Parts: sequence; C-alpha cells; structure tokens
Amino acid sequence: QNACSVNCGCMCVCVCDCVLDAGLAVKLEGPTGDVFKLKIEDSSLDGLLKAASDRLKQPICSFCLKYKDVDGDLVTLSSDEDLRAAVEECPSGLRLTSGPIQGTATSGSSCSALPSESASSGHVDNPVKVSFNGDTHRIKLADLTHSSLVQAIADRIEENADTIVIRYQDSEGDAVTIGNDADLKEALKEQPGGLRLTCTISETLSTEVRGESVRTTATMSKGTGKLVSGSVGGVREESALSARSSASKTREKDSRAAATKEEEGSLETLMARMKMLEHKVKTGTSEREDAAEYRRLASKYEKMATGAIEEKEAARTEKMLRVEELKGKIHASERRKEVASAMRAYAQAERLAVLFMVDATGSMDPHLQAVKKQIRGIVADMRRTNPDMALHLGFLAYRDHKTNSGAPDPQRFETLRFTTDVAAFEEFVGKISARDGGDGPEDVHGALQQALQMDWGVGGSMTRVLLHIADAPCHGRRYHSMGDDFAGGDPFGLQASELLRGLRQLSVDYTFGRINASTDQMTRLFDQEAGGGYVRVCEVSDCKALTKAVTATLRESISRTCDTLMR
Repeated sequence: QNACSVNCGCMCVCVCDCVLDAGLAVKLEGPTGDVFKLKIEDSSLDGLLKAASDRLKQPICSFCLKYKDVDGDLVTLSSDEDLRAAVEECPSGLRLTSGPIQGTATSGSSCSALPSESASSGHVDNPVKVSFNGDTHRIKLADLTHSSLVQAIADRIEENADTIVIRYQDSEGDAVTIGNDADLKEALKEQPGGLRLTCTISETLSTEVRGESVRTTATMSKGTGKLVSGSVGGVREESALSARSSASKTREKDSRAAATKEEEGSLETLMARMKMLEHKVKTGTSEREDAAEYRRLASKYEKMATGAIEEKEAARTEKMLRVEELKGKIHASERRKEVASAMRAYAQAERLAVLFMVDATGSMDPHLQAVKKQIRGIVADMRRTNPDMALHLGFLAYRDHKTNSGAPDPQRFETLRFTTDVAAFEEFVGKISARDGGDGPEDVHGALQQALQMDWGVGGSMTRVLLHIADAPCHGRRYHSMGDDFAGGDPFGLQASELLRGLRQLSVDYTFGRINASTDQMTRLFDQEAGGGYVRVCEVSDCKALTKAVTATLRESISRTCDTLMR
C-alpha cells in the first residue's frame, strides 16, 4: 500500500508486482502482421526483449516494443517501470507490436503532456507522454518544471538537454517556445485540458547583443542552413518581445515550417500502418476492425495531407523553398489520389459474382453435398475479412449429352441465376441429383457456353469468379486418353478456345477444382487456348478442404481486381 501513488489506488502496484513475479504472458504482433504468444519467466524488459528477439529472429538492437494505452497512443517500452505501467493499464492481457528503432532526426515531433489538476502548481502525478521521431514514451515527473521536463526528455531520447527545444500551440495557432518555468505555467493555464507540445533537436548559437551575453537557440534545417525556428533563452520580458516585432514575425514563420515537418512525419507513420492493413487483407489475416481502421486512417491521412500543403503555402516564400514546397505539394496530392483510388477500388472489388459450375454425374455426389453444406461457412469466413462484401451466388450443374441408357439427357443443365439469398442457393443445390454420365468425358463445352450467358455484371459486380469442380474432362481426344463417344470434340462444334476467351474478355477469373489426374491435360490445354496465365487450379479432392480452397480463391480474385482497377 505504501508503494502506490495517490492517483492509482492502493492495490494497483501490488497486483502488478504479483503478475510480474509469476511470469508474464503477452501477445506480440510482428512487422508482417503475424501474432505470437510469448511466456516470459524473467518478467523484466530485458527478458521480454530477448524472448521477442528469439521469436522474431531479429537482434534486440534492431527493434522496439510498443503497446496501445487507454488514450489510443502507441507507447514505447523503455524501462521496467514502463512494462509495469503497461501491465497495469492492460489487465485483460498485454498486446505488443514491434517496430524498427528510429534514428535521431532534426525535425520536430509531437509531445503530449496530460497534467493532473495540480499541474498548474508545478506538481504532476500523471505521466507525460512524449512522442519523438515516431516513438511515444511515458515520463513521470514528481515536480513539473521546465528544466526537469527537458532533462527527462533528453534522458529518454538520449540527446543533450541543451539541444532540446519545446513549444506549444496557443489559442491563435502560433507555436510558442517554452524557455522557462513562467512560460510552462502560462502554457498550462492556456491549455488546462492537456498540453500538446512540439519537441525539436537544435544547434546552440551564442551571440553578443549590446554588450550583453544572450543564449539564442535556433533550429537549422540540415543541408540548406536555413533558419526554420528560433527563440531567445533565459528570462524573457514581455516588453523585450514586443520591441522586436520583426523577430517575432520570423519566429512565427519558422514555427509553421517546423509544424509542417511534424505533419509530414505523421503522414509517413499513417501510410506505414495503412500498408500493413492492406497486407493483412490480401493475405486473409485481417479482422472486421481492420477494415474500419483502414477507412479511419485514410480519412485522417487526407485531412492531414491537406493541412500540410496549406501550412507550406502560407510559410515559405523564398525561391528555393517554393520549389521544395511544390515538390511536397505534388507528392501529397499524389498520395491523396492514391489513397482515394485504393478505397474506391477496394469497395468495387468487394462486389462479387461467384458461379459454381459443377459436374453433376454419378461420381460427384460427395462434392455436390460439400458445396451445399459448406456454403454458409464460406460466406461467413469471407465476411470476417470483408464485412462490406456484396456477394451474388450462382450454380450451374451439367452432365453429358446422353444418359447411361444412351438416350439424350433431358436435363443436361440445371441453372440458378445469381442471387444474394444463401438459403435459396442451399435449397437449389439440395435438389440436384448426381446421376448418369455415359462415357468418361462430360459436356464441359456446353457448360462453358451456359456460363458465358450468365449476368456477370449483376449488382455492379467487379470481381467475377467461375469455380469449375469436376472429376472428368471434356469431349475431344486431345484433352484426355480415355474412351470417348465424341472423340472429335463437341458434337455441336463448340470450341473451348472461343468460350474461354469470351469469359476472359468479361473479366471472369477461371479456377478449376481438381479432384483427380484425369483432368490435368484438359486444364493445361484450356490455359493455352485462353492465351496463357488464365486457368488456375486448386486441389479439392478432399471435400472437407472445400471452404479453405474457395475462400482463398475469392480473396485472391478480390486482390487482383483491386490491383487492376488501380492501374
């Protein structure tokens, strides 16, 4: 009880100690989106880093661990105290993400300070959250002063305290430098709900003004030597500031430039997260929340990019900086267009038309039943990663020209047009009976002709998939080596090359569900006749694997459609 602070309650530290002493179990999300479970006997940050390094197969010095706190910020674990605080904030289970250790930069980065009610008097119980160069750190200060805050930041990011400059944005939108305790108190009064600071790394210049030694801190833009932000250190009087109106205007312009660089860093962080989400969607590892987060990040990216451009246009006037501004504007504009294009393309690609074209002769009954029983599982698994998906299902059962008795088959084809009603699809498939078949080959040519006549654009469908499941080839000696009543090919003169090219022109993806080797020669020739790179083959000999094969095929088709629409 004595170890607990006044704000956190008397049991929190004790509970945290018990958890760490008993070992620590966490979930770790790697840089590729893979999630690992780790159990660490040595419940220190060093022990956690070693376990993560072993699992990720990366040296400890190449990455850092972060967790999402109650405010939604990604906080970097830098000490055992940080780890205890993380366990305390996440009692239901600690989930960590790994990221590369960022190098030191001269550009500014955001720093969030959330003081308690006693902050105005210089005492802060709540931790300060400092975001620097893409990483967020927690810093606890018993007494909040300018020097203690600067030194704490310097210790955490491993920089010289003399090179650190902190600023806040006042009610008029100006970036005001905090150079002493009086400035800090003024900032806390102006933003009592939570102080947002900007931290920059600066070079220190000494100048002599009217025989008096004055310490002037200025941030130099590397490579150009341009002064982008500056402030006079020491005790500043209001009269001295008003007497130097021109210097104040320069600082105001420089502050906007620093804020613009800060926005650019945030944009890069957003884009990296969006690319990770895109990777998870394409690999089928995303959840429903990931799609919502992608849209939220894309909207935020567009707003921030627009704000960054406006700041640049207002702040930079010199010729060389105008050139740089134009480049940045073009880049941000292009990225906004790419994001908007990606969102539109993905929304279009989630409109699907899927036709199951299934051989309905005697030997195919197990696969007909598998389609009926597993269709709901297929739809549910797809909606897990594509909650906004608009799915239209169709079914085409085909047999042969003759029954086993040699008479013409009156029901060579049984067709269900595209529908969004899964129950109606199940009912239709349930009435299909697997029968007859005659000789070895079946009427695949006729089935392809029927498929070509389906309404593939139903509901604005952009992803179109034909799933052909069969255990026998088409008619025509060149497609197989078995007995064939129509060895010369289709008796009505249909040509597979014309039918397949017609489907390809309609942007229909053709996937063949292979059951045995008798169809291998047919699928190989089909791909050649379609122009190459068209027919994809997946293994469905095991009926239980149908759901996995179908969902993988549909996700690949969505990804290909999205890429096509963005080109």
